[in-house]
Amino acid sequence: MYNHEIIIKKIILYVEENLHEPLTLGNIAAQSNFSKYHFHRIFQFTVGMTVTEYIRLRRLANASSALLYTSERILDIALYYQFESQESFTRAFKEIYKLPPGKYRRMISDVIKIKEETNMDTRVKGWFLSGSNPFNYEMGIDHEVVHQGKASGYLKSKTVLDSTEFATMMQTFKANQFVGNINIFLVC
Repeated sequence: MYNHEIIIKKIILYVEENLHEPLTLGNIAAQSNFSKYHFHRIFQFTVGMTVTEYIRLRRLANASSALLYTSERILDIALYYQFESQESFTRAFKEIYKLPPGKYRRMISDVIKIKEETNMDTRVKGWFLSGSNPFNYEMGIDHEVVHQGKASGYLKSKTVLDSTEFATMMQTFKANQFVGNINIFLVC
């Protein structure tokens, strides 16, 4: 059974990376080296739903994030996540989210923006400005540039500055969970 869980995790990662591509039971089962029938049984037993249901729900979840954090047209989002039409996307979306995509975008975006504005003492939660003259800079949340469905942060100058001034967005965290970890990640 342990080997099946490892294979299912590998398949879920494959599916997550390819939600915007056509996915069939055949090409997914091929990733597991099982027959379609055997893979289907193992996936359903392990995850609690069929692979088709899983893909549909994950596509809808990613589409909901795209609706909230991008200005992409609903049709483009629908087609990107492999729905045949905006109508089929709307039907599937309403079944899960109980609202059509356009109304969902308007209502939930407003709620998120109000929540972010009321909770923004440091403008971007968990982050602070640092540098030679941080008061000459502004940081905030950018809803246009997203990463994995989440808004990004921005840093911009409020005044004309000379080349010696700078600011950075920083955050602190406790390092005890990383003690002894030899993996080092560099983000550029």
